[in-house]
Amino acid sequence: MKRSVIFIMVLLISVCIAAMGSSNVFNIDPTSGARGSGSVLGVDIDDFGSILVNPALMPISGWNYFKTSYRKYYEEMDVSLISTAVYLENFGNVGISAIYGNWGYQDSRDEIGTVTGQFHSSDLGLVLSFGDAIGQNTYAGVNIKYLFSRIDTYTADSFLIDLGLAFKMKKLLIGLFVNNWGTKLEFEQEGAFPSISGGIGFRYKRQMGDGGMALTLLTQAVIRESSMILNSGLAFNITKWIKLRFGASDALNDTTRNILFGVQIGLNKLEIDVSYGFGSLLPGTVSAGLGYRW
Repeated sequence: MKRSVIFIMVLLISVCIAAMGSSNVFNIDPTSGARGSGSVLGVDIDDFGSILVNPALMPISGWNYFKTSYRKYYEEMDVSLISTAVYLENFGNVGISAIYGNWGYQDSRDEIGTVTGQFHSSDLGLVLSFGDAIGQNTYAGVNIKYLFSRIDTYTADSFLIDLGLAFKMKKLLIGLFVNNWGTKLEFEQEGAFPSISGGIGFRYKRQMGDGGMALTLLTQAVIRESSMILNSGLAFNITKWIKLRFGASDALNDTTRNILFGVQIGLNKLEIDVSYGFGSLLPGTVSAGLGYRW
């Protein structure tokens, strides 16, 4: 089983990652915690929603959890997440997630551009995640995903796969991932493959004293549709239960770059996180999340 996971991972990474496609709910960061430090989901083991990008992070966390998150995307558009995972003896880590993207109402126009009404569009994504340790400090995971998309009265669906690997080396964590390899999303015999992406991320954490103070640096590079996206950030633990996050998503792009910051507070087994992001072209938006681990 574990050797099969590695073989499939290597096979998919060897495929050309740059591909034509369309954006969907699986290409948008729905989490609130990781978003505060630049949406570096490929290696952020402190945000449960990161398994949506790299399912190999699930066994590293070492706990069962429930997570819900809400993100205001733009004006009337928003993204919601519900996710849970448990460890099953002799089987590994299993997670189930649901993501809903509400893209609001848009104007419909005729062939000369006259507005004739409005239509609504949305995405629903369901994710089944598997992850386990495959060696000392080496982890692998698989996401099996279903995407249902609606534009007005037209619908389409697609089945997708994510594969992830992670390696721990003392204070350093390295993550490799391929996302959204799957079937065509087709509306009325016209459509495109979802945007396939792949990347690598790094996480470095340094403890600073005995009071829980620590500094974590995170960065990842993702290739999608023949372009590279660089996300970077940091998380600073003031105490064991209070964490500040700062970062930038798509940091090298002047038009789509977002500056982000957030706060995460732990109350025993409960975690609350809030983040805020703003860019040069879009107004600032807020994300909030609630998690419970046991």
